Amino acid sequence: MKTKKVNKKVLTEVSDKQNVETNFSTETKIKSFFQNEQLIIFILVISSALVYFNSLNNQFVYDDWFQIERNSLILSWENAPKLLTSSVWQFMEVDNSEPVGPYFRPIFSFSLLLNYKLFGFNVVGWHLFSVLFHIATTLLIFYLGKKWCESKEIPAIAAFLFGVHPIHSEAVVWASASTEILLGFFTLACLVCYEFFREKGKYKWL
Repeated sequence: MKTKKVNKKVLTEVSDKQNVETNFSTETKIKSFFQNEQLIIFILVISSALVYFNSLNNQFVYDDWFQIERNSLILSWENAPKLLTSSVWQFMEVDNSEPVGPYFRPIFSFSLLLNYKLFGFNVVGWHLFSVLFHIATTLLIFYLGKKWCESKEIPAIAAFLFGVHPIHSEAVVWASASTEILLGFFTLACLVCYEFFREKGKYKWL
């Protein structure tokens, strides 16, 4: 009877030790995974791209028919100054004497010109532009999170959720909604640059 109790105790200790070793091994693997920054970036890029890859062949819709297909201001570089100083809908006003609507979005307007010069009216190029900016924004969230957190786990998970979350569908797959993507990208880029320069202690004049 005593021998059985001893054996049971030994088995329990062995089992506990194995569980501890298993848990330690699992934790080590998880930590090792999150320490591999290149792998994290690869996963973020691929996952963000795959979610919106099927949008590349989407056609122009709604505001696209006017802001892109019927916007004469995006056809020439000569119109760049006007795009940067007028309303988004200014091209629809015949005499251009008054601003049309409260939509002054110079960066967005310039992006329309840039996209047209790169892709013409090829929808694949326009949607690829949005997808690439979405991927870049996802990576900026990861980099900004690294500046604000001591570990890489939280930034990686946050960036992954941002990259694949369906709430961004309209902004990514609708060409005229790229205003949201541009806003997110440049805002986060500014924060990342600020954190970088603050940490390095260089270029403080910026």
